[in-house]
Amino acid sequence: MLKYLPYALQLLAVVGGAAGGLWLKSATAPAAEPARARDEAKAAAASHGPVEHKKAEAAPKKADKKAEGKRAGDKKAGGHGGGHGEADADAAYGFMKFSRQFVVPVIGDGGVRALVLMDINIEVPPAVTESVYSQEPKLRDALLASLLQLSNSGAFDEHILERANMELVRNELLRAARSVIGEDAQNVLILNVARQDV
Repeated sequence: MLKYLPYALQLLAVVGGAAGGLWLKSATAPAAEPARARDEAKAAAASHGPVEHKKAEAAPKKADKKAEGKRAGDKKAGGHGGGHGEADADAAYGFMKFSRQFVVPVIGDGGVRALVLMDINIEVPPAVTESVYSQEPKLRDALLASLLQLSNSGAFDEHILERANMELVRNELLRAARSVIGEDAQNVLILNVARQDV
């Protein structure tokens, strides 16, 4: 029975790490939505009269119930967005959001020293978003190969969060994305980075 204990502990560590990564990802994503709705409500209250002010105060409560896509659709259909006559910046680009995070091992001195979890999105024109999603497996493969190469070169060591290092990672990921989908890959957004020492 004791010979199975190391395997059980490894399985427990992997499951715990994955659960921790999902918890970190879910803890940051919903928090941004109500804050943005509150900011929009305050801006609307400052620029409108008393009747509109009451509607603006109710907006944060409704924002939790509405999906992001619906609000983007309302703005495109001529709804009242961020201000009077302002162009909707969100309509100029779309995002390819990966279904899972990227897990990159940091190898050194005879084994895995750490695991780096990254949540990555790719900025693409809205017209090609669907076609880019159909190429997700190829795109994941190219990005993971680039991340592993960066890990081998030391990009995920202790200086992982330095600005120059993050720009290097972002540029390499953009190059890898463009190798699959071409110039449609306009930018790479790194939403979350977490490093877990082993």
